[in-house]
Formats: sequence, C-alpha cells, structure tokens
Amino acid sequence: MVALSAGPVPVVGRPWPAPETPPARPGPVVPTPEAGAAAVAAAALSATGRVRDERQAEQSTEQERAEQEQREQAAERERAQAKQGAADEAAKAEPDPPTTVKPPPAPAPTRNPELQVEPKRSTPVGECPDGLAGTVAHVSRAGHHIAGQLGVPLDLIGGRAPRGNSTSDHPTGHALDFMVDVATGNRLADYVLARRAELGVTYVIWRQRYNDGSGWDLMEDRGSPTANHMDHVHVSFDDSPGSGLSC
Repeated sequence: MVALSAGPVPVVGRPWPAPETPPARPGPVVPTPEAGAAAVAAAALSATGRVRDERQAEQSTEQERAEQEQREQAAERERAQAKQGAADEAAKAEPDPPTTVKPPPAPAPTRNPELQVEPKRSTPVGECPDGLAGTVAHVSRAGHHIAGQLGVPLDLIGGRAPRGNSTSDHPTGHALDFMVDVATGNRLADYVLARRAELGVTYVIWRQRYNDGSGWDLMEDRGSPTANHMDHVHVSFDDSPGSGLSC
C-alpha cells in the first residue's frame, strides 16, 4: 500500500500559485480642524443665503400686493370719475324746469261805498228778480240768471258783506260768492267769463286764480281754502249793468 501525504501534491510542470493577500480596509477619516471650520462656514453661508432669499421673496410679495392695491384704487377712481362725468352730462342735457312767476292780482275797480241804488240802464236784463243777498239790483238779477243756468241754490250764494280789504266789492253789493263743488265751479266760471259783457262782470276768482277776461293768473297764497277761493267762485260786477240776459 502507498501512504498518502497530508500536504499538497505538487503537479509536475505547473508552479503552485502564491496565496492572495486581501485588500487593506480604509481606516476612519479624521477631519482636520481646518476642514471643520470650512464646513461650519459653508453651512452658515448657506443658511444666510436662505434667509436672504426668503426675505427677498417676502419683500417681492408685499411689493406686488401694494402695486395691486394701487392699481385697484386707480381703477376705482377712474370708475367714479366716469360715473360723475356721465351724471354731469345727463344734468346738462336735462332742460331746466320752467319758472312760474306769480303776477300780482289786478286791482278791483274803485267802488263808491255810498252807492246803493242801481244806475239806469239802456237795455233791460229781463224778468230776473232782484233782491239777492243784499246786492244792488243789476247784480241781483245777474246772480239769479247764473243760479238758474247752473242750478245753484240761492241759499248757497253770498253777497253784500263787510270786508277788511278796501278793494273788495262785497261791502258795496257788487260781488257774489257761489259756494259750489269743483265741477260746478269750473262750469260756472267758464259760463260767466264767456258772458262778461251781458252780465256786466269785471273779474272772476276761482281756486286761487284771477281772470278778468284775459286768461287765468295765479294768485298769492292767502292762508286758507276759503281765502284762496277753493270752495267758492267769486264774481265781481261793474257799477253799470251789462247788456242783459233773461232768466
């Protein structure tokens, strides 16, 4: 028997390879003081840069916000100016309201307070009676004619009465007041003014207006409906009778 060797068996003609040496492991890197200081400086510089960038971003945002507010305020001012300009143009285009000037009432004809007797007339009035509300005869006859034509009760007609106004025709019996509603008053005033010559009428007052045959003129406010003739038609007569109308 052949004894086996414990060691490697050499191969004839080939050398045995040398054993491999494992690579050396690097040891821990120990920073130098200079490298640590540089790292700290770089970190501080980076932090400073971030803070600066953030502040710049905030400042930029605030500036943009302020500019936006300025633009909005400018736009609001432009809208307000445009609106005011349109209102001014509309006001210029609208015509001014007409100005009404109240003419002073024409003075009543001068009466003789002592006159109580109707003067003679050339043309008779007709069968109209006299003796109406204490007025002179030709005024009474004209009042009867008007009352009959317009259907005014005689007890709603006023005549001779004292007045504080020296130009009033009531104290001398040369005026009549017809207490009527508005519709009747309108018809009565139109009827009398259309027959001024026949009735001997000088002027009419009705609803704060005066008419002596030349059109209605607005009178001043005398303070009450009755004083402003809102509830009655006032008819004043001449000293002489008119051409005449029958009842």
